[in-house]
Amino acid sequence: MNPLDLKSVYKAIRDAYPKGITPPTLPDRDQKEFEGYLQEFSSKIESVPNTAGVYLWFAKTKPTNVEFIYVGEAGRRTKGLQRRFYDEFKNWHHCFWATLFRSDKYLPEAISLYVESGKYKPKRANYTRSICNDWLKRGATHLAYRADLPTGDLKTIQDDLIQLFGNPRGNIAGRRPKPLPENKLLPISKEVYNELVELTKKVVPYVP
Repeated sequence: MNPLDLKSVYKAIRDAYPKGITPPTLPDRDQKEFEGYLQEFSSKIESVPNTAGVYLWFAKTKPTNVEFIYVGEAGRRTKGLQRRFYDEFKNWHHCFWATLFRSDKYLPEAISLYVESGKYKPKRANYTRSICNDWLKRGATHLAYRADLPTGDLKTIQDDLIQLFGNPRGNIAGRRPKPLPENKLLPISKEVYNELVELTKKVVPYVP
């Protein structure tokens, strides 16, 4: 399990605005301001395996301040962890701009860019809702994962982790109406949870 520090991703965004425009307009995916971000996150995830696994987006801005933002899983349906991360970086770029420039204007700008313009043809019927749900995942400073997990247990492991991490704000789906007793959680879920918690203690905090 290896953490990805996202500091260089935020730097790539900031470097796209040498004149210090704050906050800039959210770029489309074919604009040069998006290009540096695309190149950096693509490089960042090169070492991530395309195998099944679970992952955690989290924020650590102070040594004793860790926020668990989103727990996800990547199996055969999503073509593994690396592809899953690529899609989330690409689709959540309004979250990264919002985190760096500390502005809520990027939610309506993302809706205008991807929904109202009609430029993109989403697979989901309610793309606006998807963008709003993704908005809850902004603020991450690190991304951690555990690869090579059995695909048949992934959904259960994810739901166990959502429970163990106290229902992170980005997890709209997967929250159990009634938490399971600890003895009903999968042993592998508790193992991964403990590993992730230890990892969050060791990473270096920073403020994007």
